[in-house]
Parts: sequence; C-alpha cells; structure tokens
Amino acid sequence: MQRDHLYQGLPFTQHGGANPTSYLKLTRSLFDSLLNFYQLDLSNNNFTDVIQFFEIICSELQQIISQELKNKKCIKIASEMRCHFYKLLVDPVTMQMVRSIESSPDPSFHGKTHAVYLSDSIPSIVNNMAWRMSESVNSFINKQSGWIFERITGFELSIGQFHPLSGSGFKTSNNLLQHIRSDILLSIDNRDPITNQPDGNCFKMSLVAHKMLPRLKRR
Repeated sequence: MQRDHLYQGLPFTQHGGANPTSYLKLTRSLFDSLLNFYQLDLSNNNFTDVIQFFEIICSELQQIISQELKNKKCIKIASEMRCHFYKLLVDPVTMQMVRSIESSPDPSFHGKTHAVYLSDSIPSIVNNMAWRMSESVNSFINKQSGWIFERITGFELSIGQFHPLSGSGFKTSNNLLQHIRSDILLSIDNRDPITNQPDGNCFKMSLVAHKMLPRLKRR
C-alpha cells in the first residue's frame, strides 16, 4: 500500500435494494454532541484483513467525517484500532504446530490526530489513517517475533469540535465580539451558516472587530 494511494472504497452491501450497510455506530456523545464516538459493529462482522477492512469502511468514514464537519464547522478526529494476535508452537507430543499464546489484552494501534477544516481534505485524511494503522500492524508483527494477525477486535473514531488559534473559536457576530478579551486572536468564519459557502463577511467582521477592540490596532 502506497502513502499516496487514495482509497476509493468498496460499495456498501445492499439489503434488498434498501439502505447500505452501516459498519460504524454512534455509541457515545459528550458535551451536547460536541464530542462523538463511533465504534465498529462486530456483532455480524468479522474482519481478518486490515487493508480490506479500510477498503470496506472507507466511504462510510468519509461520510461520517463530512457530516460532522458540516455540523461543527471545524473538527479534530482521532482513531484507534484493536487487533487479536496469536502464536504457534510445536506440540512436543504430536510435533504439530498448535496455538499456544493469545494476545491479551489485544494491542491498540492509533491513527494520526487530524484537524479538519475543509471537506476536500477528507479523502487524504482517511487514506493516511488507513496507511498508518496498516503499517503499525505490520511493524508489530515484525518486531514481536512469532505473532500472527487473526482479526480486528475493535475500531473507534472520535470526532470533536475544534477551536483553532488557542481556543478563540469563530467569532461571527457583533454580540459575540462584545464578550471577548481585547487581546484575543480572532478567527473569523467566512461561511454562510445555511449554505456553508463563503459569504464575503470575513472582511466586514474583521473591520468591526478592529473598531470594537482598539488594541488590535497595535497587533
């Protein structure tokens, strides 16, 4: 698998022409859904190949991240995957290879934490996640002599609202500007809240902030 390989994903399994299969379930929400956790549904699924796993869930990952970005404007995502391994040893009686050691607890592999600002970056972020975790599994097998990968036993994607620039967040109205410190670094959201398209208000709100917060003149 190449670093720059863009996963296209496999089509979701159709059930009688109805809705596509969903492999990831929203299992927890904190702070009024500002932080959401999606976990892999293993009740009816068994994944025995990491690359194939990401090919299957790629489209769903992109859809989830895209919807979260639309809802929260700016997000930070983290991912964790758990895998089960075992070792084989020679049975001294039968001289056959038998399973002797099982991984317990199953080791975890983490994707890089990403801040997502634009929807255009989502495919490459998902690809980076897949590549990094696949490489981590391979590295574990190579470094821990004798371990054999068997199956994926867990996958979790956490997505939280992200306020860049030291937590200043997006200040988009006069009312909000009245309640911030005069020395704060502003990040003006330049998108219409309904269409999510640039609305040209960034420059206007910057001028308003400049007038309302005189100390900005010296920065």
